[in-house]
Amino acid sequence: MDLSQLKNLISEALNGESMLLAKPELVTEASFARAKKQIEQDGVEFVMISAFRGGKGHVGNRAQHKQMKTEFKLAGYPFVEMLGGYLEDVPDSTYLKNEVTEPSLLVLGQQRGDRDPSLEREGLFQVALKIARKYEQDSFIYGGPVVTADGAPAFKNDPTTGDLKPAVSIKAYSPRTGQEINEPWAGPWNNLTTAKEDDIYWSVIAGKRGKLSEQLERYKKFRPVSRETAMRKDHYLKSIKSGLKRLQY
Repeated sequence: MDLSQLKNLISEALNGESMLLAKPELVTEASFARAKKQIEQDGVEFVMISAFRGGKGHVGNRAQHKQMKTEFKLAGYPFVEMLGGYLEDVPDSTYLKNEVTEPSLLVLGQQRGDRDPSLEREGLFQVALKIARKYEQDSFIYGGPVVTADGAPAFKNDPTTGDLKPAVSIKAYSPRTGQEINEPWAGPWNNLTTAKEDDIYWSVIAGKRGKLSEQLERYKKFRPVSRETAMRKDHYLKSIKSGLKRLQY
């Protein structure tokens, strides 16, 4: 650990927003990269969720985001700050883009190090469901281990290393019904990174009709050079149209 990293850790501990946990080996849970490794290597369940809502304004949304962090902490779950984002064109510019971000949380289905492990707690999915309803969210992402017919954990081969990794199902869910959202923009995603960086999903939940319309025109003009890229174009077109249709209601 270098001096700058040490200063950051001390600063976090002093400002009350620290994700430092009681056990030394869990200090780095504040890192998205570490959380990603825990999810992919150990099959830890997780939730991606935002408390931002159109019409609340910046101050109101920031207050809701802060309160949501407190609620997950009280429920006994560690979390990592995350940004769901998308790019918007800068007016009167051909090349420049503005990155628009929406503060969100990546919540891990682990025990917090600052909580008594003997205390019972509600399941992560149910906690996320209640919080998403409270903050009037249209959806949240949940990823959990896949199990076989006999209840055993399922595994898959890592295409890069060939190692066996826990199979995880990642999908967007409706807080209203508690069920998977059966729309192209709502997953499933192959891994944590594709869910975090899904431009269409975060545009849909942020209510960015204009952004989706821009994406639709862009993909319409895209000329596939292979069967794979043609299938990808078809998927994106269906996802964007589905998202635009949802935002009409």
